[in-house]
Amino acid sequence: MKKILAVMLAFVFCLGIFAGCGKKDNGDDNPPDKEVYVPTEDEQTKALVFGIDGADGVFSPFFSSAAYDSEIVGQTQLGMLTTDNGELKSGDNYACVAKDHRSVYLDSQGNEIKNASDAKFTRYDFIIKKGLKFSDGVDLTIKDVLFNLYVYLDPVYTGSATIYSTDIVGLNEYRTQSKDESANDALEEQAAVNAQTRLKRASDWLNNQALLEDTPNGKYEELTAEQKKQYVMGLEKYEAEINKDIEFFIPYYRQEVEGNYQSAISSFEDDRKNTYAYDDGEYWQSFLYMYGIIDIAYNAKGEPIKTTVGTGDDKVELYTFNFADDPTMTNGCKWVKDYIEEYDAENWENMSGATTLEKHNNAKMEAAIELVYSTTVGANDENGKFKYEYSQFALTILSSGSTNTLLTEMQADEKSKIIDNTAGDNLVRSISGITTSKVDTFAGEKLDGEYDMLSIKIKNVDPKAIWNFAFTVAPLHYYSYAGAGDEGEWNVKNNFGVRYNDTDFMNNVLKDSEKLGVPVGAGPYKASKERGLGENELYPSKNEFKKNNRVYYERNTYFDLVDGKKGGEIQNAKVKYLQYQIVNSNFLLDSLSEKEIDVGNVNATAANVKRINGIDYLKGDTTRTNGYGYVGINAAKIADVWMRRAIMKAMDTTIISNGYYNGGLCDLIYRPISMESWAYPKNDAAERPYAFTDDLGYEVDYVYDGSGADIAKMLAAHGYQVSNDNKVLADPDGNKLPKITFTIAGESNDHPAWQMFKNAENVLEGIGFTIDVKTDQFALQKLSKGELTVWAAAWSSTIDPDMYQVYHKDSNAGSTLNWGYRAIKADKQKYAYEWGVIEELSDLIDRARTFIEEPPRKDIYAKALDLIMELAVEMPTYQRNDLTVYNISKIDTKTVNQNPTSYDGIFAKIWEVGYVR
Repeated sequence: MKKILAVMLAFVFCLGIFAGCGKKDNGDDNPPDKEVYVPTEDEQTKALVFGIDGADGVFSPFFSSAAYDSEIVGQTQLGMLTTDNGELKSGDNYACVAKDHRSVYLDSQGNEIKNASDAKFTRYDFIIKKGLKFSDGVDLTIKDVLFNLYVYLDPVYTGSATIYSTDIVGLNEYRTQSKDESANDALEEQAAVNAQTRLKRASDWLNNQALLEDTPNGKYEELTAEQKKQYVMGLEKYEAEINKDIEFFIPYYRQEVEGNYQSAISSFEDDRKNTYAYDDGEYWQSFLYMYGIIDIAYNAKGEPIKTTVGTGDDKVELYTFNFADDPTMTNGCKWVKDYIEEYDAENWENMSGATTLEKHNNAKMEAAIELVYSTTVGANDENGKFKYEYSQFALTILSSGSTNTLLTEMQADEKSKIIDNTAGDNLVRSISGITTSKVDTFAGEKLDGEYDMLSIKIKNVDPKAIWNFAFTVAPLHYYSYAGAGDEGEWNVKNNFGVRYNDTDFMNNVLKDSEKLGVPVGAGPYKASKERGLGENELYPSKNEFKKNNRVYYERNTYFDLVDGKKGGEIQNAKVKYLQYQIVNSNFLLDSLSEKEIDVGNVNATAANVKRINGIDYLKGDTTRTNGYGYVGINAAKIADVWMRRAIMKAMDTTIISNGYYNGGLCDLIYRPISMESWAYPKNDAAERPYAFTDDLGYEVDYVYDGSGADIAKMLAAHGYQVSNDNKVLADPDGNKLPKITFTIAGESNDHPAWQMFKNAENVLEGIGFTIDVKTDQFALQKLSKGELTVWAAAWSSTIDPDMYQVYHKDSNAGSTLNWGYRAIKADKQKYAYEWGVIEELSDLIDRARTFIEEPPRKDIYAKALDLIMELAVEMPTYQRNDLTVYNISKIDTKTVNQNPTSYDGIFAKIWEVGYVR
């Protein structure tokens, strides 16, 4: 993903911190205290293997966004605070950085008061434990705590954490270099506008090059009068910046193309069985159809040509392709097939692969990827020199999935420029509300010595603040530049190891390829490799940590220092080696039954429960999930709210409760929040599909419409052209309805929403829509970039119901790209309705943060949930039970959590898990 960025830095970091660079201290692997647990031989040699259904490879505590990446990172990390049955905790008996913590309400003069309602400020104090170490043996200190805070609060940080949303005293001045309270809103808006302008400049420059390419000498004077009208003047002074942006974009786009080939493979069999007449095993056909290089065949009347396969109930009609250049069909694509087969014949023997078939498949994959890349960006000419396909590249840079990645980078860079211009020589170097001190008493109690105390002072009150301050503490010496923590270097001037407002620091230091690929922290396990780390190895390489769809860990021998004593309540992990095996969710239970993995989260279906009960060495424990399934609709892809509402009305959620999760294994849910949360509305309206009357008096509801008649009527009432037989012919602008892809997150159609999507496809196609239902193993990765149109996935909800990260207009989290917020903010006139709803929603989210008590927050959230439903970007569908299955012939059931909850799972204390003796 970021290989180019890593090349220049690899040697520098090898000198200081990477594997093989110094003698390794083995920590407390065999401490002498009599109460220390002594692992068995099996616990010392046999890995505990968890099944997981994916891994994007972004294993950074600062930048991971996919749930499975965050889980993989989490095994190596230690947070400021931890949770116990949904409550935040600190102390020596808890696995966290803070020995103790408290919150204090203050009046306007800084005096302590008791009532939150009277508070003008709130101060949070954290006592930092002494003696903690990261897994590489380096001390965890207040330096590391401040480093992490200043990363998250830097104005050009682009990860998903939203600590910056807390109104810390002095934070606005630090992030904007202005005392104006509204400066941040103005900064974000101006940076977004500048980024859009910059993106257009890059596209215009590419179009200019395409025009000049057709002239004899590449000169403007040689253009025709018509070409000169198309040529954009004045871009020459931006060429260096444009070339930098193009160079940034290309590796991300290349990765996107390669990932889409894997997506094509994952959906291939379902597509071939239900929709398209692909040739057996020819994955390139699905991939090239995705990019429009091949298209389905039509007859002379313009009707799609279909072939019928199967009989009876299994009979289906499949769209065909004209690979033979049959003159009776359109869209001849024999040249594509010839190209793929020729490339395969010439190159397959040089491909990697364990079998001849694998080598042929890899040759065809390489040919197809190069074909897409060459037509959308460029390719090497006959002399080996790379030549851009300028006109197509100008479109690609504006419309690919990687466009959002580029825009995020551009916006951060533009923000950095504005801040630099604002600050001048009077740079605000630190956040006045974040301070440290040395204390030997805390909350009136005498401590056992002197400790560092972190204090964070916020304005007024904010119930979410303490949850934001529970961040994990990653090591300064590993994630920052070499020497950042040295005496004389680590100070306010150097922003505590963070190069302030510096996109180069974020991209080339924090996002160094190895750091993104190998997490380091003070958690119960450390990153390792297949055969374990050697005597002098501190870290594996990223390709060793994740290899052949398996992730490797070994015991962190310093973890038992968390409670300040050897042989205490918290000890090193009993099992030395931990692994994650990436397994298709279709085969997770098979892998458990065949003892290929030891633990897996299996879909809690009646069939799976019955099968588990029939295997004596498997045990399944059920807990209520603290999350919910949903259907998402990207407003950037489907701009009209009425079309989004039409899609929602086509979803029959009872198919999930009566089919996939029959037998009471799930509940239908009608508001986008976990039913486990105290904020879920407890009223009759929240127990049925949402209904409301809009500002013009139109009555809207999301009741399922199996015939499509009500959907067609609703669309007709809002400007769509609809025939007398309820066929939707065109949108309000007279345009043909777009083809819409419904995506299942994962590579399997064994998904709660699959049948619901297929049913919705039938409903909508019955009234004139064109729907394509697909699975995609990279769907969650694409979601983080805002690439999908309609999808089914699930949220893992936070304990506190604060909605800022997912729905607030100022959130930089990937979820706002899912909903299309960037497109909405870029064109507020086109999206006037949506922007009005988002502004009102954001105001409610802000208002809810002004109350500590639950009742007023609950009332505000009820209104906010209604607005999300009206926005029609998310349709909640179901809330299920989690079914964790594990091998009890290997795992000692007495060592797992005996009372699992929605908040603390069966393996919440992974370090306590041991094997049967």
